[in-house]
Amino acid sequence: MMDVAREKSLKGKQEAWETLKQKDSRDYQMRMFRANYLLMLEEKLRYQRS
Repeated sequence: MMDVAREKSLKGKQEAWETLKQKDSRDYQMRMFRANYLLMLEEKLRYQRS
């Protein structure tokens, strides 16, 4: 049951990102930049802890 919900959620997220990319590419680019920046910060913090 959880797997089905997880797959549905993932599909919805992918569709939302694709729709945003098509309708407002600048907003899409800024959101992707932010997401990548946050991942980079997370990796940096994990590295500093070890």
